[in-house]
Amino acid sequence: MKHLTTFILILFFPLFSSGQDDYFVIDNVINIMNVLDNGDLINGRICQVKTGREIIEYTPYEVSEYGFKNGQVYVSKEIQLADSAKRVFLERLHNGETSLYYYRGKGQKTFFIEKDSSLFVELPKKTPANEHYSERLLSLTRDCQNVADASKLVAYNKKPLAKFIARYNACELKPFPHFKYGIVAGFGFSKLVPSYKTHEESKYMTIIRDSEFDYFDYEYDSKFSVGVFIDNPILASDFSIHTELLFSQYKNSYSYTSEVKR
Repeated sequence: MKHLTTFILILFFPLFSSGQDDYFVIDNVINIMNVLDNGDLINGRICQVKTGREIIEYTPYEVSEYGFKNGQVYVSKEIQLADSAKRVFLERLHNGETSLYYYRGKGQKTFFIEKDSSLFVELPKKTPANEHYSERLLSLTRDCQNVADASKLVAYNKKPLAKFIARYNACELKPFPHFKYGIVAGFGFSKLVPSYKTHEESKYMTIIRDSEFDYFDYEYDSKFSVGVFIDNPILASDFSIHTELLFSQYKNSYSYTSEVKR
């Protein structure tokens, strides 16, 4: 019976481990319970756990990590807020050799980058010294030149920055999806190709017959076109929505002369 129990545990362990439930960690002990998702602002301050009808609140000093079924994870970290250090919950957007975190406080949204567990720095949109986040990204990722151009294109949002850090960890040389807009211009040729029915097939064709269309002086006309385009990535993926507004003016004039016998 002992061998049978061991076999069942081994057989079903991958099924349990492949799924994910709400959880929180206290003193390196994982607790599987119903964790409440209260949005970025509250999630950054407290971890709320529901047990029956009771809701228990934990601070970042008590819980080291908590997460939800959808894969969203918050980690307790000490950061600098104003003139003092404070422990808060940071949302982990990407976990790897270099990890990315996001924090939202009252009137504040910022990111943090952790490299090799030895470097933990804030990535504000702009520093007090007027350094743009793209400049700091370029400096932090200078050991991989494959993402140098991408650091100048990435938007200051969760998904684009998480995608950038993932590309950096893999050191991929690949076009980075970013918002684009601009002007388009074109030059083309057109020629009228008539589509008509015979005299017998259409009651509207009473004067001009099939053979008489051959006498028109059809020529190619040149035309300019100008417009604008917008290319917007879909959720920081490799797919985008491309929209164009194009203006072209067409004017065609053809004629032929025939003699009418009386």
